[in-house]
Amino acid sequence: MLFYVTDDDQTGQEVGRLIRTAGFEPVRADGTGQSGRLEVGGDPHGHVVSLAEARSLIS
Repeated sequence: MLFYVTDDDQTGQEVGRLIRTAGFEPVRADGTGQSGRLEVGGDPHGHVVSLAEARSLIS
């Protein structure tokens, strides 16, 4: 799985498509104002989780 952030829904759809093409499951972690959550020390950092658990971490 691969987390990403975007403020634009159309861009998010394209990013999601590219992530799937690369063989990962995209998980949108909200808009760019929340991008720090994906950095070292952010909510999902250092966790090995299922897709459902990942989605709950970012919601």
